[in-house]
Amino acid sequence: DRDTPPPPPNVDNIDTGRNNTPPAGVAEEEHDEEEDLPPPVPTADRCPEFAINDTFVPRTEELRITLEFKKSIENAFLDNGDLDAEQLRTLRFPPQHVPAIDNHHILLSLKLFVSTTIAANQVYTNVRADIMEMHPEDALLTHAAVKKLVAQMSGVTPIVKDMCPNSCIAYTGPYSDLTACPYPDC
Repeated sequence: DRDTPPPPPNVDNIDTGRNNTPPAGVAEEEHDEEEDLPPPVPTADRCPEFAINDTFVPRTEELRITLEFKKSIENAFLDNGDLDAEQLRTLRFPPQHVPAIDNHHILLSLKLFVSTTIAANQVYTNVRADIMEMHPEDALLTHAAVKKLVAQMSGVTPIVKDMCPNSCIAYTGPYSDLTACPYPDC
């Protein structure tokens, strides 16, 4: 239900989702009931001067693609299938407080995750394994578990789209049905 705020982040048994209470060291968040958000207003309705006449015919392929992206952005909405119901609730009712994290294993997992954000997932996994080899008593979260925790704590969830290995395009909008980069010099 889009009118119901999501539950507070569940960081205990995070991989299974079996427990709805945070572990020792993470304070439970309070949620106030939020008013329902109004539906998004299409850009052309807000700024008619930017509306393009339906009879306009672009003269170049680049302009045609640009206009397709513009139309995609104008018609974008949250309920397009990229997010599940829990992600939509969390996005509509984001956490309002910074959680207190007293559990040093969870805090170390979060710091390690933030430190390796621009690296491959395997970097986190390898560093975690190295730490746990030296300190087997440390219960550091897996990469998937800490990523899920960050999403629950922040209300931000990634939407992953494939892209050309050379970063020419992302396979979204007018390129969403392609399986190979359309640029011949790629």
